[in-house]
Amino acid sequence: MPSIKGFLSNLNRLALAALAGLGVVAFGLSVAKPAVAANMVSLTASPTAKASTESYWTPERFANAKPMIMHASGKAALGTKKSTAKPSAPVPGAGPTYPYDPALAVQLYTPNAKAAVSAVTPELVGTGGFPYTVNRLYPVPGTFRQFPYALVGQLFFTIPDVGDFVCSASVIRRAVIATAGHCVSDGNGNFFTNWVFVPALSFGKAPYGKWNWNQVVVTNNWHFGGGGVPNIQDDALIVWNNKTLKGVTGPNGDFVGFFGFEF
Repeated sequence: MPSIKGFLSNLNRLALAALAGLGVVAFGLSVAKPAVAANMVSLTASPTAKASTESYWTPERFANAKPMIMHASGKAALGTKKSTAKPSAPVPGAGPTYPYDPALAVQLYTPNAKAAVSAVTPELVGTGGFPYTVNRLYPVPGTFRQFPYALVGQLFFTIPDVGDFVCSASVIRRAVIATAGHCVSDGNGNFFTNWVFVPALSFGKAPYGKWNWNQVVVTNNWHFGGGGVPNIQDDALIVWNNKTLKGVTGPNGDFVGFFGFEF
């Protein structure tokens, strides 16, 4: 996947210079044009956008965000060429820099009991009242707060004039998560907004709090691909703001660790 290779190789240069000739539709947000690969589109949050996102997410909005479920439809963008790039050496992950402090936990919302009911029949519940699959993944209470489980979380965002949605995402570098392209834009050149990442979210509780977005980067193949799936590169990365937790300032990877990546 050569475009993802270029994407990742440019992560350390995201804010160094403008990418000439690249226009971005951003629903009125102030848009910077950082240096990324030519087959990428990026959106950088203005101070106003960051403040707006911080105040936007109320407990009610968190609780009522809908899963972003995609169905095969529209114009598929599959591509016909295989990559000729040689595999690169993997970039290893690492555990958190700081030990977990329970005082970091925030109850963002109370889960909606009706929305939490599983569509699977029969519903299987393990010991402790957890859904069966969750109980098998996290057999010991609090496991989800530990490395590497804490590296996976929920990405909340807003589709203008439609509503609030939630996707999954994973921390792959100290300040970067990987998610799907359809969680950042509509595939027709329009970005969504109000991205907030919550690592290890469980039943409305955020063990590491919520993290505000700083920059979104998505492949051209998705951003201008028509919005249909399957898509050859329905991929995106989001760079997050640092925050101060218990007197320590750093990116979310310092507190939860990160997976690393390979292509």
